[in-house]
Amino acid sequence: QGVNIGGWLLIEAWLFPNTPLIHAGRQGLKENQEWDYINRMRHLNIDAVASMHRLWNDFVVPNLLTTSDPGPYLRSLRQHGITHVRIPVGWWIMEPPTEIP
Repeated sequence: QGVNIGGWLLIEAWLFPNTPLIHAGRQGLKENQEWDYINRMRHLNIDAVASMHRLWNDFVVPNLLTTSDPGPYLRSLRQHGITHVRIPVGWWIMEPPTEIP
């Protein structure tokens, strides 16, 4: 039994339909992924790195990096028989991008 935890380590626009900054691109999904989101944040003088760190640290369980408690979400998955978790990540964690937004 498995489940997908999309949106944690990779922002995908279709997972965040109510987040305006993610959908600010003019070319539909082609311009509304994590790379574009970070680029728009930088152009608005928003600290993109700090914003992403907050998302990564709090998406699954509050203060993930400093807690040993898996939190209610992960406990619930286990209680429902989930034995495998798929965590999508961006390709750029394996190979550096050729351009910086």
